[in-house]
Amino acid sequence: MQYFLRVFRKTKGRTPAHPSQVSHPSFNAIQARLRDKLIRPPEDYQTAKRDAMIRDGHRCPISGAYDRESPKIYPELRDMVLKAQVPAYGLHCSHIFPDIVNKGVEDDPSEETSKTATAKANYAASVWAVLERFGYTTLSEELNGKNIHRLDNILILDPVAHDHFDHLELWFEPVPGRKNTYYIKHSDVVYFHHNWKTEVTFTTPDPIQLTVPNPQLLELHAACARVARLSGAGEYIEKVLMELEDSKVLAKDGGSVLALEYALIPWVNAEIRIEA
Repeated sequence: MQYFLRVFRKTKGRTPAHPSQVSHPSFNAIQARLRDKLIRPPEDYQTAKRDAMIRDGHRCPISGAYDRESPKIYPELRDMVLKAQVPAYGLHCSHIFPDIVNKGVEDDPSEETSKTATAKANYAASVWAVLERFGYTTLSEELNGKNIHRLDNILILDPVAHDHFDHLELWFEPVPGRKNTYYIKHSDVVYFHHNWKTEVTFTTPDPIQLTVPNPQLLELHAACARVARLSGAGEYIEKVLMELEDSKVLAKDGGSVLALEYALIPWVNAEIRIEA
């Protein structure tokens, strides 16, 4: 259960900031120029963000906020932002299935020592094994390595929505009979902003090259969020993360055992049991 929840639950601290990329205007205005680049799936974060911005019109599907950088460069987007009367933020490229599973697993001795790389590979193997037991038998191949940046594993979200999504406080549930349409669910009304949408339909100007978010991955994230909410695991993880952030050293009385266990999960390949 810890592997299942931890892979989707945001790790301690804020989500690492990636280099901001200049966004592009609407797809129709640039599709000819980018056609060749869109033939191959994204191989890194920057390319995934660029393509997802094109797909989603440089907007967060939940809040409707536009990307902050795009209107500064492209007049047509500036006019659209002013007309829509919505804020503009530095939008985030959010992985539905977190990319942390694949980080450091690649065979690159210049970045990781052999021991550390092995530990990370063991952690990734544990995650995939748990997911296979839940019936997701092909995910390890579909999202292996650079495939983690596939567009159907990417959402463009504003900073607040991204934070709630990473904390399993916000998720998407399919609307029956309506393709690519989802209810936007939350674990507590306090997390839900009054101007957010209650449902969203994911669309794309190019279904082949710019695929919409994968229903199976959204389903998996939603299942994890519901489990965390119903079991109280979300509160447990939040408590441990706060302890990790506040503590510089381990408590002499053993009071830091939960935080230590949680922090060590990525580095081991066996379940750690805590005796009551």
